[in-house]
Amino acid sequence: MIQSDPDALIAALTIHANHHSKAHYYEIRQQHTLTDPIARAARLLYLNRTCYNGLYRVNRRGEFNVPMGRYKNPNIIQAENIRACHRVLQGVTIEHHPFADVNPPDGDRCFLYFDPPYHPSDDGSFTSYSKLGFTAEDQARLRDFALNLHDRGHAVMLSNSNADLIRELYAQPPFRIFEISAPRLVNCKSSQRQAVGEVLITTYPPGKLR
Repeated sequence: MIQSDPDALIAALTIHANHHSKAHYYEIRQQHTLTDPIARAARLLYLNRTCYNGLYRVNRRGEFNVPMGRYKNPNIIQAENIRACHRVLQGVTIEHHPFADVNPPDGDRCFLYFDPPYHPSDDGSFTSYSKLGFTAEDQARLRDFALNLHDRGHAVMLSNSNADLIRELYAQPPFRIFEISAPRLVNCKSSQRQAVGEVLITTYPPGKLR
């Protein structure tokens, strides 16, 4: 909807902003079966701007269940940002598929970036953001898929947690593992919201993407 009808989306977000309250938040949160694309897009953005820490999480029924956040003046509409995104998305094709359905054309070297659900880095890690989950077997399937893309001549980058399983899966060439530090804001204790170690994995050397 940002790509195709930003003005209608901004109008719908303006209504949410004007009615924002605890009662309105939980009323909108319960609307799990909307079919109108503008209403669905506005609901997603409204809940993202007003829920706890911008967290996206669903229960086993696939229903969004994050409580309302404590914001005095949440930035709900963001019209300028929506219109800027609308401009850069013109001529872009957006599709939704399982990762294994990605099939770039051979002959033209393509760049592919995968950002899967992160594997738990310890027993206390929270990674269950959807009802489907992403298992260790799924992580291995993604590794094999990335290797296949590399063998076909494409350049692949992946991100994940700095977990033992991930390091083991990508320990062999052509994969290269780079440690990075990323901020994490989802924690009930503000004192524990700090940068954590993650990894970027590539099938090409640094600076050699082309």
